[in-house]
Amino acid sequence: MEKPIEITYGMLGTKGQRFANNIIDSVVVYIIALTALVINTKAQGVSNLEKPETWEPLLSSFGFTMYNVAASIIYYGLLESVSARTLGKYITGTKVVMRDGSAPDSITILLRTICRNIPFEFISFLFSPIGWHDSLSKTLVVNTKQYNAALSKKDSIEDIGGEDI
Repeated sequence: MEKPIEITYGMLGTKGQRFANNIIDSVVVYIIALTALVINTKAQGVSNLEKPETWEPLLSSFGFTMYNVAASIIYYGLLESVSARTLGKYITGTKVVMRDGSAPDSITILLRTICRNIPFEFISFLFSPIGWHDSLSKTLVVNTKQYNAALSKKDSIEDIGGEDI
């Protein structure tokens, strides 16, 4: 079995990076949910979406909250399962890893994604760089440059003494 990489405190994404991830990804999730709502509303025959009074009950409804939750699960679940990164993480240069530095599996990402929808989950970042969705899923968000440098260093150390003669 391959020895995992040690994740140090200095490798973790900063509060600023995590905040930027949240803002960017929240905007994307909102756009996805809003697009799904418009498509569904038009499919039901509602044609007066140009009028502001039509939007207020749609956006303040429990149904739109459910669109947001579904969009969040699809967005985070799909992107983090495939690449361990969302649009926000690509922009800020961060990624999701397990505590031992390995790539998270799909079940872990699903748990992480569901935990994001815990009410007031964002408050967990006031006290720690690790949010509830990180701690409950046993994942971390790391700076990709620092993570890749540590991974490269680990690989080069393991190559020392190899049989390349």
